Amino acid sequence: MKSLLPFLFSIAACATVSGQITLQGKVVKQRTGKPVAFGSVYVDGSTIEMHTDSVGRFELHPVMLPATIIVSHLSYEPTAVSFEKSATDIIIQVMDRATQLDEVVIKQPDTWKSDLMRFHKNFLGEDYWGTHARLLNDSVLNFISNNRDLHAETYGPLIVDLPKLGYQVSVDLTQFDLAYNMKYRALEVSYLGHYFFSPYANDDNGKYEEDRQQAYLNSSQHFLKALYDKNLEGQGYRIYEKVYDTATSKEVFRYLDLTSAMKYEDGNLIIEGLTGQHFLILYFFDDNLKPVKFKEEKAKRYKQSVIYFLSDTCLVRSNGTIPDNSILFEGEIGNKKVGAMLPDNYQPQMK
Repeated sequence: MKSLLPFLFSIAACATVSGQITLQGKVVKQRTGKPVAFGSVYVDGSTIEMHTDSVGRFELHPVMLPATIIVSHLSYEPTAVSFEKSATDIIIQVMDRATQLDEVVIKQPDTWKSDLMRFHKNFLGEDYWGTHARLLNDSVLNFISNNRDLHAETYGPLIVDLPKLGYQVSVDLTQFDLAYNMKYRALEVSYLGHYFFSPYANDDNGKYEEDRQQAYLNSSQHFLKALYDKNLEGQGYRIYEKVYDTATSKEVFRYLDLTSAMKYEDGNLIIEGLTGQHFLILYFFDDNLKPVKFKEEKAKRYKQSVIYFLSDTCLVRSNGTIPDNSILFEGEIGNKKVGAMLPDNYQPQMK
C-alpha cells in the first residue's frame, strides 16, 4: 500500500463569499525545490481541477472548506493536503515515485488476467453501474494474490470511464485489499483513494441526471447524508438490530434509533461506541425507485443492506462521505462501488 506524504510549509487561501475560497500556490520537488510543471491539482472527490503551469503554480476555485487537494503526476507520489481554514501562500513538495511505470514487473503474469477480473468485480462493482464501467489504463495495476486474497497497487492514476453517469474519473488509489475476515467469515474488500470527476463534454440539459439519481439513491452517500441530516425515514430508511426475544425464545429484529450514539463536531457527524456492531438497513421505495416513508401506503417494496461499524469513533461529513474505512456496507448499498460513484458535491434534482 502506498501512503500519501504531504509536505506543507505554509498554507494559503484567498477568502471569497459564501464559504467558498480560491486556493493559490506552487508545487515543487522535495529534493531540489524545482517547480513541477503540468501536474494535476484537484479537490478530492470533486469536478474542480487545474494543471500547474511551467513554473509549478496553480489556482483552484471555487473550493468549499474543509477540503483536501491532491497533487497527481506520473513521476511523483500523489500528495494530499487538507485545509480547514484560509491562510496565505501554498507551497507543496512532492516526492519521486518509488517505482516508475516502465520499471514495473508483473510478479504473477499467469494470474494477472484473473486478478484483474477480481479487481474489476470488487472495485467497479457487479451491478448495472459496475458492469458498464471501464478501466481505460489497467496497465498501471500490479497485483499480489493467492487463491483467496488480493492486494492491488498502481503506478499512476487509474482512469475509469462511467458512460452511464457521464463522467471520466481519475483515481489515485492508495489502498485496495480483498481479504478473508475471520470474525465475519467472509471476504471483505476495502479500498481508499482520491477521485477527480471530469464530466463528459456533452454533459448539458440534464442528459445524465436520471441515471445519476438512480445511482445516488440507496448508496452509501445517500444513506449517510440522511443519517447526518437526521432524516433517515424521510429518505426511505429504517435501521433494525437483532435482539433475543425472551417471550418467544427467538432472535427478532427491533427498530433502532442511532441518535444516542451521534454528536456533531466542527461540522462533522461523530458516531461513537458502536465498534464491532452491525445493523440491518431497509430502504423503502416506490414504483419509480424513489424513497418513501415506511408508514406510507406506497412502501410495499424495500431493499436490504447491512452497516458495520469498525471503529469506536466514526466520522461522517455533511455531504454523506467518510474519510476512511471505519464504516462498511454489505447488501444493496455495499454492491454499489466505484462504477456507481458520484462527485462528493452531487445533489440530485428530485422532482
